[in-house]
Amino acid sequence: MDKTKARRVQIHGRSLRVFEAGHGDPVILLHGGGADSTILSWGDVCDPLSRHVHLYAFDWPGYGRSEPIEGVLTGERLVDTLEALIDHLGIARVNLAGRRRAGDRRLRDRVAR
Repeated sequence: MDKTKARRVQIHGRSLRVFEAGHGDPVILLHGGGADSTILSWGDVCDPLSRHVHLYAFDWPGYGRSEPIEGVLTGERLVDTLEALIDHLGIARVNLAGRRRAGDRRLRDRVAR
């Protein structure tokens, strides 16, 4: 992830670590659950993908280097977090790529714009 820059953004009062690189159509990479994070799921592909698209990836709340939320990270909270991040980044239309839980069709359908 040499070309990918990490920064922090505030979403719902919590700090999330967000990675960004490249130019073109926006794509957000969503990592899975368990002991996962952006670097574990997508670290090897971020730089190559960023040659073709404007790439974003982030650690869900409580994963990687993002702050945890209070309570359980439910599907509804995942969607709320993702929608708020998309709004924060100013993205009108986005492509999503997810692994495991983050690839859940219900999540993608709810966020479809």
